[in-house]
Amino acid sequence: PPHILGSLRGGSRVLVEKFADVVVLTADVVGFHSLAAHADTHDCVLALNRLFCAFDALTDRLGVHKVR
Repeated sequence: PPHILGSLRGGSRVLVEKFADVVVLTADVVGFHSLAAHADTHDCVLALNRLFCAFDALTDRLGVHKVR
C-alpha cells in the first residue's frame, strides 16, 4: 500500500500495523504435486493463476485488504 511504500522510502525499517479483525487464508491445493510432476509447466502456472485470480476476485468482492 502507498503508506507502507512511503514509510520504506522515508527510511523506516520496522513497519507495524494493527488490525482489529484478521482472517488468514492458507490453501493446500490437493493433487498439485502430481499435477506439477506430470503436466507442462505452462499449464501449472495457468492453473495457479486461475486459482489466485479467483481468490483476488473474492477479496475484491468482499472488500478485504490483501497482504501478499
